[in-house]
This record gives sequence, structure tokens and C-alpha cells, in this order.
Amino acid sequence: MQTTYDSEMVDVASLSDIGNVRAQNQDEYFDSRDSVPGKRLLLVADGMGGHQGGEVASRIAVDCVGRAFESYTDSDPDEFLLRAFSEANRRIFERASEDASLAGMGATAVALLLVRGHQPCIAHAGDSRAYRLRGRKLKQLTMDHSTVGDLVRRRILSPEAARIHPQKNEVLRALGTRPTIDVEITFADAAPGDRFLLCSDGLSDMLPAEKVASALAHGGAEQAAQRLINLANLAGGEDNMTAQVLVLLPDMR
Repeated sequence: MQTTYDSEMVDVASLSDIGNVRAQNQDEYFDSRDSVPGKRLLLVADGMGGHQGGEVASRIAVDCVGRAFESYTDSDPDEFLLRAFSEANRRIFERASEDASLAGMGATAVALLLVRGHQPCIAHAGDSRAYRLRGRKLKQLTMDHSTVGDLVRRRILSPEAARIHPQKNEVLRALGTRPTIDVEITFADAAPGDRFLLCSDGLSDMLPAEKVASALAHGGAEQAAQRLINLANLAGGEDNMTAQVLVLLPDMR
């Protein structure tokens, strides 16, 4: 179902938390708010690569995609996201090549782009995720580019078993780890009342799908995002965690 996007008819919140174990937060997020009329971009980036590298990689990803969005005009949403992610990949890779202390750094990333007259467009690389809650039904809109994600796709491993698998952090794609990146682009159908969640794996690893659905289901976007962060911390908070919640308001035209 294609829904016309109106920037005044969404409720959005973004929250990030260091968790209970890590010494620093290497997650970053971006929300364009209303900087480009008729368009809204959300992005979560989760840094990888040691104490300094992960923080640098996620910051470059967010800065690069955010700057690209400022000049976004007429291209289709999927074309824009592919270009923006590819440019972020190039810049992270080049920075790591120039500085030995940053060698091997990268960032998983997931973005949601709303453009008037188009279905919501999602881009991702790695194991940061996008979900949609419609009524009481939660759907994961991205499939992890990871060792266990591949096992889930092949039905060798269940999603719940994947959450606690010892190889759950082996990522197969990430921005900046190679000269080029294969970005996965999908369009999601949307309807008034739908709730979308973008999150880093620090949140999704802590919460089974039923808890994600329950936390998303009620209240405004900020309340839902805070519930998700609180629940993930109560479950252990083993990593940095970021939640971006976007609600398509019921009276959307």
C-alpha cells in the first residue's frame, strides 16, 4: 500500500544508550526532521573496530549521509540511499587506510527514507535492523548480514536461537570494511497507524520479538523508544543500544 507522506503527520523519537557494559557509546543516529520539505530520513549506525575506530566510523557514516540528504532533490529514494551509503563506505574505508590506528573499522547501518508519493524505503548493511508494527503484528523488514543471519535465512537456526548464538556478532557486511559495499534496498508498504523501529543490534540482541512488539504498541514515539531502551538494559544491556521510532499518525492523508 502506497501512502502519501506528510511531514506533519508523523511522530518520531530517537534515543541512544551506552548500556551496562561498554565504556563508550559507538552508536550514532540521524534524524533529518524537516530540513528537506516532503522528505524525512532516519539513520542508525553502529560502529565497529576497537575503542576509537567504531566511534569514528559511525560518526563518518552519519555525517556523510546527513550531508548528502541536505542536497537531495529529485532522485528516487532507493537511488539516493544507494549513493549515500556508497559514499559513506568510501569515506570510512579511506580514513581507515590513512590512519593505522583505525585499520579495520566499519559501521553497520540502517536507514528509513520517507518521500512524498513513495513507499517508505529502507537501506541496510550489517545487523542493524528495521521493524514495522501493524496492529499487533511485528515484521522484521531487514535480514541481518551476519553469520547467524545467513543460518536463519536458510532455516538452520531460529531467530530466537540466533539471539544467543556464540557467532551472533560476526557481521558479513559493514560500511567501510571494503572498498565497495553491497547495500540492500527494500520498499515497505505502509498504512496510517503503522509504527517503524530502527535499532542497533545492542537492542535487538537483548529483546525477543514479542517484547519489541509490546514496547512499540502503546503511547507516543518517545515513550515507545524509552520503553525499548529500558527493557534492553533490564535484560543485561550488554552493548550500546539505539532506538528510532516513527509512527504514521492515524489521521494521515
